[in-house]
Amino acid sequence: MRRLMVLLGFVAALVAIAPAATADRQIVISAAGFTPRNLTVNAGDTVTWSNTDTRAHQVVVDHVCAITVQPASTGTCTFRTIGRFSYREPTQTRNAWRGTITVRAGALGVTIAAKPKVVTYLGATTLSGAVSTAQPNERVSVRAQPCGSSSFASVATVTTTAGGAWTLAAQPQKNTVYEAQLRGVTATTTVTVRPRVTVRKLTGGRFAVRVSAAQAFGGKIAVLQRYRSSTGSWVRLRYVTLRVLGGTAPTVISGANVRARLRVGTRVRAVIGAAQVAPCYAAGTSNVVRR
Repeated sequence: MRRLMVLLGFVAALVAIAPAATADRQIVISAAGFTPRNLTVNAGDTVTWSNTDTRAHQVVVDHVCAITVQPASTGTCTFRTIGRFSYREPTQTRNAWRGTITVRAGALGVTIAAKPKVVTYLGATTLSGAVSTAQPNERVSVRAQPCGSSSFASVATVTTTAGGAWTLAAQPQKNTVYEAQLRGVTATTTVTVRPRVTVRKLTGGRFAVRVSAAQAFGGKIAVLQRYRSSTGSWVRLRYVTLRVLGGTAPTVISGANVRARLRVGTRVRAVIGAAQVAPCYAAGTSNVVRR
């Protein structure tokens, strides 16, 4: 029984603590003043003033913001700079209408994302993110680990702008993991690369299939397809065995010329499947040409 009472007491304590943790970023405005008057928050946090009084009140935070909160409404201020900030209701004189917001550094963090996350070989993506301090002039190290590499290598060091945001253009040659690092804290994202596949009509019912990437695909199989309008689908015409044709580093061009008997006007394309280009590339699809 005693053990059960201790457990119930512990649960009750958790229930009591939970609302306080939620309320530490909210200040209630009543006819009596601000409750609580003093708060401690992390850099980047937003403080909400909730007006339960029957009249509007002003909230002026030194060097941060000034808001008017109507009855039964809320107003917010975001604190991005570490320090101690006084606030007040300028139409009131009592201490109950004065308070402070203490802003601390909080947990350090950094984010990274890529858009687009899938690119065609020689295409670009934009890496972007933000730091938890929400401060400008933070230095974020961006590193990359391309498919086949055992470690990350430096790409660039970027400086954050207003609000702690950063961006960087990148041109991955293979499937690549990108990492953002801020003072030992890291985050990663992956960009998938498709080989650049092209098909070109030659004379005599022949087609030139080319696959460009930062690796050779000699001996791999592509597929020449035609469009079947009756079903609205692409169907196989020919398997195409690729051979290495050359290229300028880092690009390697693999390809072959094939013949296909088709009606004039038939749409044709080439594809190379994921199994043929894995693990460093995703499946690729060419442009469309007409016979």
